[in-house]
Amino acid sequence: YTPTPTSTPPPPPPPPPPPVTTTTTTTPPFQLPQLPCILPAPFCPPSSSPATPPPQQPQPGPGPVPTSPPPAS
Repeated sequence: YTPTPTSTPPPPPPPPPPPVTTTTTTTPPFQLPQLPCILPAPFCPPSSSPATPPPQQPQPGPGPVPTSPPPAS
């Protein structure tokens, strides 16, 4: 009976190791994305400024066309 209980404890320890590895693997991946996320954040503001001009260009583009003919005539 004594040997049986001793062999039972060993099996339980093995299961814990696998879960630990999964948690460690999940932690690094999450940290990596966070770093890149911060870089794009600063880039977002600059890209928004250039994005504003493009939309305005299309609007004025068509506008000037009809407006130019009247003054020319």
